[in-house]
Amino acid sequence: MNLKEDVSHGTDLFPFCIYQEDSTRKIIPCHWHDEIEIIYVERGHGLYQMDSKEYNLQAEQALIVNSGTIHAANSMNKVRCFFILFHTKMLNSRFEDKCQINYIDPIANNNRKLNLFIKGNELWEKEIINQLKLIIKYYQLKPKGYELFLKSSLFRVLYEIINNRDLQKNNSENVAKIKLIKEVIRFIQKNYKNNLTSQMMAREINLSKYYFCRLFKSITGKTPIEYLNFYRINQAVSILQKYKNRKILDIAIDVGFNNFSYFIRTFKRFKGCTPTEYRSKYLPHK
Repeated sequence: MNLKEDVSHGTDLFPFCIYQEDSTRKIIPCHWHDEIEIIYVERGHGLYQMDSKEYNLQAEQALIVNSGTIHAANSMNKVRCFFILFHTKMLNSRFEDKCQINYIDPIANNNRKLNLFIKGNELWEKEIINQLKLIIKYYQLKPKGYELFLKSSLFRVLYEIINNRDLQKNNSENVAKIKLIKEVIRFIQKNYKNNLTSQMMAREINLSKYYFCRLFKSITGKTPIEYLNFYRINQAVSILQKYKNRKILDIAIDVGFNNFSYFIRTFKRFKGCTPTEYRSKYLPHK
């Protein structure tokens, strides 16, 4: 799994798509992408992480995630949610008008942080939730000219945000720190099967172990080792799903655990059950 998503969402001519997730128990590890993402919860609830903060999204609430922001789903419990992704280039004007210069460019260039938790309490938040419902409906039905409707609704969402919230400037120092953490996440992704330590990760970006560990947790919400084990367990789940008869011990070794009992404890901590129970509960039987 590439934590910087390289897949295209939508098409070059219309870079917009929606993914629906119906889940009883799922965790999506830290990742980022070039598109803006809006996470809308229709029913149930889920814990989502953005900017090192955790948000408990209830039904009819949303989280807006700017491009390049590290985010994750820490738990989705009996939830139906929609991931709305779009590239800012679909909102671009063909000439430098006032809308482009004052509103679209600062967001597209990450000079302004669009990250926002939409609780649905205030009138402008309710209007955003209403627009998201319409966006999902028209995307699913795809009537003639639906692209016009989706684009106009996205502009309406941006208007409500800009009119009711002062978008913070992105701190250049913070951007640089996030870039370093992304390098470490890529390093973990490539080397998770090895016996990694926090010292090795810190050395990868030329930081002291102490400073690195504090920085990593401030951005991801986890210590480097917690995140490493979190990623390993998600890789173990992928193997469980792909190879129904593979021995649990072999899977533990495959994903970098040398201590089998520690693997079982760690799996249970992140997934709420043992690998054997997970295979029995969540994987289809033939």
